[in-house]
Amino acid sequence: GGMARRCGLVGHIEYTRRSMEGMTVQVSRELWSDVGSTEMVILKLGCNITSLREFTALCRMDSIPLLDYILGAKMSCKKTAQSLSNKESNTTDVDDGDDDDVDPSVKEKLAKKAILSSMGGTSALGKGFSEYASRKFNLSQLGAISSSAQEYGDGGFTLIKGPPGTGKTTTLCALLNALHIRQMNQYFQEVRKLAESYDAVVGKRASLSLSGATKKRPRILVCAPSNAAVDNVILKIMEDGFVDGNGCRYNPSIARIGRGQSASVKDVCLEEKVESYISDAMDLTKLDNTIEGFKAECRRIHSDITKLRQRMNAIRKAVSYPLAKDWEIRIDEDTARVYFINHKEKTTTYEVPPPPEPGQRTFPAEAMPEYKAFVSRVVKMVERYNNISTKLERYSLCRDVSNAVRGGAKCHAMNTIRQQVETHILDSSIHIVTTTLGTAGNRSLEAANKFEVVVIDEAAQSVEPSTLAGLQLGSSHAILVGDPQQLPATIFNVSGKTTKYDRSLFQRLEEAGHDVHLLNTQYRMHPAISDFPRRIFYDGKLLDGPNVKSAEYGNPLKRAIFRKFPAFQAFTV
Repeated sequence: GGMARRCGLVGHIEYTRRSMEGMTVQVSRELWSDVGSTEMVILKLGCNITSLREFTALCRMDSIPLLDYILGAKMSCKKTAQSLSNKESNTTDVDDGDDDDVDPSVKEKLAKKAILSSMGGTSALGKGFSEYASRKFNLSQLGAISSSAQEYGDGGFTLIKGPPGTGKTTTLCALLNALHIRQMNQYFQEVRKLAESYDAVVGKRASLSLSGATKKRPRILVCAPSNAAVDNVILKIMEDGFVDGNGCRYNPSIARIGRGQSASVKDVCLEEKVESYISDAMDLTKLDNTIEGFKAECRRIHSDITKLRQRMNAIRKAVSYPLAKDWEIRIDEDTARVYFINHKEKTTTYEVPPPPEPGQRTFPAEAMPEYKAFVSRVVKMVERYNNISTKLERYSLCRDVSNAVRGGAKCHAMNTIRQQVETHILDSSIHIVTTTLGTAGNRSLEAANKFEVVVIDEAAQSVEPSTLAGLQLGSSHAILVGDPQQLPATIFNVSGKTTKYDRSLFQRLEEAGHDVHLLNTQYRMHPAISDFPRRIFYDGKLLDGPNVKSAEYGNPLKRAIFRKFPAFQAFTV
């Protein structure tokens, strides 16, 4: 007997929610007569979404802002691998030029100070972070961090080569820390200018000014070829945190696109954040009360800012010339009347003090302590107003989700609204977004605003089309962190090796002569083990750290064991 005729079809799924809810199969009327009465079996063959995203990135090459750098029309190849740290070391030599008489620790300290100055110094990073970075990182690590932070938004690639044990992940987190601090400082400077300007701080007139200030916030995308590599960076940031300008720890706003492998990153998963908002939106009464509460808070902040601005203007207009250093301008909180204090004579008056004598040290009204305090309060209120306005927009989107569910919207419509919520979160409140390169073509990410900096970890382990998928989401600066001397990208097609498909963008740029910052000190391997890779793979440029040179490195009992049992050496203990 003949076998029953079977009919097969290949389908492509655009949305993956790990559920077959809403899945439909469309069959022509002609074929339905053959298959309609038989059992249907759905079999998952595999996932082609990553390949499609790589192909899409290749097709969009002309729209990638870094195209000239990718094709080699613009390339940073004037410096050597240790250019920055060596350059800074050379510029800090003592006047007599005799390097042999200079304490190496003093030279290193001066070189680190010069590198931090090139990043903007304490004015850009804060004294606390500068001291922390100088204390924690060696010259090569600090040079890589400096190069990454200096080139923020200036365009081009920064290549950081991290051999095993050189602190690559720690350096990566520190450069993210430096980028985050610099941009947050620029953002608050913009908000401070807005607070001191005559323009409205809230309302329609301020919307353009606020949006301009908001663009100064950090927008950093961190990608890696694998979930494990992405989770590793997130866990490092979550465990150690960032260091602010005062030297205190803080946690940056971070989100993870995709579920990841580690349960520890669940708290920063974008999907979890969206589900939380949508679940809250299901209770319409609670949602409406929340929205009304936010609106009332916005009105209160608007009123408080108006009062503070009136006091700031009163102080600014109290006197038309700078006052001598003994005088201070204050304002009565109850009557909003300006008065003057003479600290030298310990007197108070409502009369305007006389102009200062020639040669006397003077201070303008904007330098008065009370004026500065008002500005700081307005800055905080503007920031809070901005955050609440963002939440209002987000909850309005969530209300659309709730209405769609109640109206029996189809799966496609629900996914579209969900994507809008995800994009809004990414654009409004997240400073650092992490994802795999395979997920970089995610619709929510593509719909979001461009990222100022794209950081790709383990960049030497991904093929170039995969890297392009991440670069198309960026603006003009990309940081590639990896090591071509370690494992290359994994490909299964033999022809891919003959066409150099397995070669990473990192490796191609390095071979073309692009500047590479080598992390030149390893702190993991015993010198007897590291000797071979240091000489063969890194041309002797990789050094052993002081910790591995210690006689008791790895085990305090080693010295006693080696003395009694000479046959046991570094390879066996």
